[in-house]
Amino acid sequence: MRTEQELRMKGLLFVEWILFNVIIISTIMPIVVFMQLIYGTYGFNASSQLIANIILAIALSFLLGFCQWQILETFIMNAKQWMWTSFVGGSVGLSAALLKNYAATNWETSGVSMWLLNGIIIGIALGIAQYFFLRHLVKFSGIWILANVLGWSIGLEWGWSVFSTNTSSILFDSIVGYFFYFAVSVFCFAITYTGITGVLLFFLLQFHSKKLQTSAA
Repeated sequence: MRTEQELRMKGLLFVEWILFNVIIISTIMPIVVFMQLIYGTYGFNASSQLIANIILAIALSFLLGFCQWQILETFIMNAKQWMWTSFVGGSVGLSAALLKNYAATNWETSGVSMWLLNGIIIGIALGIAQYFFLRHLVKFSGIWILANVLGWSIGLEWGWSVFSTNTSSILFDSIVGYFFYFAVSVFCFAITYTGITGVLLFFLLQFHSKKLQTSAA
């Protein structure tokens, strides 16, 4: 009976993880695009944009960590620590990716996708930070780092591919078309990231629930 109840709870966590993370990311991304328009309108130079984007990345990392904490607190004791590890990891990863983009040129022509590399950088930083929380709850928590790398890199690459390959579309030239393809690309990224991490999170909690229950008792 207890096993069935635990399975239902973890299944609910999986659904909430997918649903609410997709909503969170779909809310955050338009903010990022809006800020880029602000920079262009007010004539920010490259250095000023970099500083502003790093500040924005730190703020959004906290927001993402806070929202994920709200998802996890029902299922995991002391889940508030997740918010702070996500804040630190997200801030470091996003800032590192922004600095890389600022310093590097011709990534596409060098054979290395900018978005794929950004995803790897962010995934490593965020995955390592969140690993320090998960390692006290489940075995094999190091796999979480790989899940983040795959989720972020594949998600960003797929999202950008969907957006960029439709720039020649007649529909893309309209405001409605632009935001339609933008929304689709954001969804592709969000569902990839949340799907990969959500499946692994369910797996870790399902097959190592005894240690989790001991830690959360």
